[in-house]
Amino acid sequence: MLTFATALTAAGIDPSAVRLLRHHKVYPGGRTPYSLWRDHREMFEQYQSTQAPERRAYFAAPYWASFVVPPVGDTLFVGLYSAALAGGVPPDMIDPLTGMAPGAGKGRQYDLYNCRRMDAMAEYVGSLSVDWGPGTRSWVQRGNGGEKQIVALSRKLKEERFPGFTRFVTNLSALKARPQGWQEALRSARGITCWHARARGSTTWVRLRARMASSAVGASTWQVGTAVTWGCDCATQAITR
Repeated sequence: MLTFATALTAAGIDPSAVRLLRHHKVYPGGRTPYSLWRDHREMFEQYQSTQAPERRAYFAAPYWASFVVPPVGDTLFVGLYSAALAGGVPPDMIDPLTGMAPGAGKGRQYDLYNCRRMDAMAEYVGSLSVDWGPGTRSWVQRGNGGEKQIVALSRKLKEERFPGFTRFVTNLSALKARPQGWQEALRSARGITCWHARARGSTTWVRLRARMASSAVGASTWQVGTAVTWGCDCATQAITR
């Protein structure tokens, strides 16, 4: 069985000196660490460089092996980093996924780590996936802990396949987090699309029909009217260009 620890050893890295980080949280707008890494790698590295101070012992290792979770649910390797605690997060630093200061609202200053991308195992970035095992809530683990079997190794990262216009469903706020290929397909579309809406706190969705312009992607394309009238079982919403 080929494991990630075996790959680390082959690259000259002692697995016991490595922490494995599996970034999987979904943030407002459908943005994820995976989409951030896919579209803005440096911003992803900024995101992972800030951590809660009470977890300092978890990150006390000279190397971090970073993984993200694509929509298909794999655990995808995205880089090996040297890591060292640099101090507290600067007051003007912004988390690229939340749009707020790291740890905002938690009453404590987050730690900032100096993370440097390494050349070791760079050939596996975006192509190697492991079986993380059943402990997915334990998103930080030791490199010499439970065996992480390598379950996939491809030549290059494969973008998720666009499901087609008749099957494409997403929240309007999540459009920008979709792959670039999907966004290009949506930009080229003309026709009729169905929009759904629901009142905040309601479990009932209402279908709204509107004409799709030359693009469904972009902040200036559609403006959703703020005046929404809710009855017992219906809703009307103005959608204007």
